[in-house]
Amino acid sequence: MNKYITKKEYLEAKGIDLELEIQNDDNHSNKVNRLIHEVTDWCVEYLVMNYGCNELLGVFDNLADFRKNYFKQGVIEQIEYILNNGLLMQDGGLNREFGSIIDISRIELSRSAYKKFFMGAFCNIVRY
Repeated sequence: MNKYITKKEYLEAKGIDLELEIQNDDNHSNKVNRLIHEVTDWCVEYLVMNYGCNELLGVFDNLADFRKNYFKQGVIEQIEYILNNGLLMQDGGLNREFGSIIDISRIELSRSAYKKFFMGAFCNIVRY
């Protein structure tokens, strides 16, 4: 099982087609996968930095199934949060400096994503 969700999984969970939701850019054929990978990697980095979830840096398949499912649900919630609160790039949906579709540099973890990650035991112990 891959740690990255698919656009179909997002559509089934939220009823939103990311192909239609995200603005086109210079490489519009891959815009959804780039957003999914960017947000997933952001979630992994956030959970590792703030909660010491180093197991997310290893093989995703080694996690228990319930943890995999909660991780993916958390990513879906975070994508929804970013779509609602992220700063869409002005130049055709692409930040040329970072190669991002949406600027997530100032985004925080959403409450709904936090709940999913908590249920999957990813953010139960805070690192100080």
